[in-house]
Amino acid sequence: MRAILRIVKLDFYTLKEQFSTYWILPVVILIFSAMSSSIVVLSITAAWFILIVNTNIFAIQEKNGLERLYASLPIRQSHIVLGRYVFTIINFLLSYLIALVAGIVTSIAYSREFLMADTIKGFCLAFLLFSVISAMQLPIYIKAGYTKGKMLSLIPFVAVIGLLFISSFVDGFSSIINSALVHTGFTSVASLVIGVVATIISYYVSVQCYKKKR
Repeated sequence: MRAILRIVKLDFYTLKEQFSTYWILPVVILIFSAMSSSIVVLSITAAWFILIVNTNIFAIQEKNGLERLYASLPIRQSHIVLGRYVFTIINFLLSYLIALVAGIVTSIAYSREFLMADTIKGFCLAFLLFSVISAMQLPIYIKAGYTKGKMLSLIPFVAVIGLLFISSFVDGFSSIINSALVHTGFTSVASLVIGVVATIISYYVSVQCYKKKR
């Protein structure tokens, strides 16, 4: 556990000069919230944002040649990879917390109803989006690096946007999504399960990629 925490701390230290980027999120969330966006929309917006920001760690690592530093640490390779996954998940949780606080504040300010069910659904759907896209992106960056992997890492984003675009034109697909959104309990549990499973599978794939890279 200590080894994993060391990697997480190192990742945050590496990104210390990029922390100003995080101030963009509260501004965006507050704007969306003031436009009467639901907590579900705010949560998904936060997930999109942090998915983009999380890639900065790979860019900085490659730019400054920090790969050798990570490799020189007396830490198992699997723990180095796990530390990176923990780092990305912490970033997601922090971004969701910002969205939640902004949602609560604006709900009070504009006297809007704030439903706990929407809060849970928002978290679960945001986690699903975050975990599935991260599950595809992280092995790519770990194996290929930032420069070679950044184009491939766009595929998950394009795939998600494509599905949303298709759903707006295909009635059957749209009805499935609407039905899932109505059944909050099932959707929330399913989102968490899929997200966790995707993350676990991705982690083991990333470990193998990292070992072969070394």
